[in-house]
Amino acid sequence: MRDWAATWFTRENAIAWITADAVPDGLDLTLPSGRRMPSPVVTDVLQGTPAYLAGLRDGVVLDALVPRGDAGNVAAQVIRELLHRDLRRDADIATSLDVSHDVLDAERARLSVTVQAEGRQDAAAGGLADALSGLRFHVADDDLAAARTAAAEELAELAAAPPAELLPSLAYRMVIGRPLDGPERIAARLERVTADDVRGFARELWGSALWFGPSPLDWAGMVPVPEWSQERVQGRTFPRIDAPDRSLVLAADGVGLVTPDGAVVVRFADCVLLESVPDGARALTGADGFRVGIEPTLYEGLTVWDVVKHVDPHVPANVVVHLPAREPGDIPVAQPPQPEKPKKRAKTDAGPRSVPATVGLVVGLWAAGLLVLGGGQVLLQEVFDLDLTLGFLPVLALGWATFGLIRKRHPKDDR
Repeated sequence: MRDWAATWFTRENAIAWITADAVPDGLDLTLPSGRRMPSPVVTDVLQGTPAYLAGLRDGVVLDALVPRGDAGNVAAQVIRELLHRDLRRDADIATSLDVSHDVLDAERARLSVTVQAEGRQDAAAGGLADALSGLRFHVADDDLAAARTAAAEELAELAAAPPAELLPSLAYRMVIGRPLDGPERIAARLERVTADDVRGFARELWGSALWFGPSPLDWAGMVPVPEWSQERVQGRTFPRIDAPDRSLVLAADGVGLVTPDGAVVVRFADCVLLESVPDGARALTGADGFRVGIEPTLYEGLTVWDVVKHVDPHVPANVVVHLPAREPGDIPVAQPPQPEKPKKRAKTDAGPRSVPATVGLVVGLWAAGLLVLGGGQVLLQEVFDLDLTLGFLPVLALGWATFGLIRKRHPKDDR
């Protein structure tokens, strides 16, 4: 912590703002001197763009790194107008939508689009893809004019706000090296943004976008985000107790999780975060975004000492985060898979299954049924002096018994 403060929290890297008329008594803003530090480098773990992730249930999200500039501000307004018309007013697909354009540093900005459309996710993804794809080639004059009007209204609100509310954003602009232009100058720059500028921005947006939608988007020319590492590691292997087809590998230069579908690997040299728990659990995150979690209680033959001595000495101390101890009930415990119970053999009728045999059984059933029912009726009349009239009831009973017999002896496809 002291090293971080001495590096980053210095005169050259800090800006103070205050809304009072004077510095309050006793407030000391003195900071040590250091050197000007650049903005953090924006990393990209994708192997190709535009890319997509599938599995979102209630809509579609787009996130892209784009060049910072006035074209981005105007394009964000154009996209908002376009989606409001296509996905809400005309088609009634989206229940809500949001378009945000945030500056990251002096060179890059981030544009995000979120469309909520529960029950119509695929339609929302298709509509968003069509809108942004078309924007690369054509920008309607009405959309551009509406975007400029919306931007002017936002600037007017900004100009009317109390000066104290602007101080945080002005301080941020100074930290990242952006000019402190007033609303009038910004408005003049936005008016100079042309349809060609918006089309060029749309091409940048499309080329660098990461989509998160309900289903694969290969049809739109996007590639799936890699789910597995490109290479596997070789080393000591520990099968998972409750899933023997999955295993943990402790290799000389890293760790890996191996599944029937693929493997996730984190090399020690590429580890940017090690989460350490006192009970021996570890989680390593690589610079490519992949993460390997290690729970000693889940793997056969793996001990806490195996994990500690294999991982901790090989990871730089400045990427280690020591997490607090967990409650005993929070530590996972693996249950070995239960052997499958043998299936009971279905009882089979050893008798013949031919049609003539079935006909004989049906004839016997009816003969026996009529004999029993007829004899029973005579017995009631002679012995108990009861005159019982059953009508069609015996016939219905024998018909139902016949249907059950045929159904049992002959499968549906053979009837």
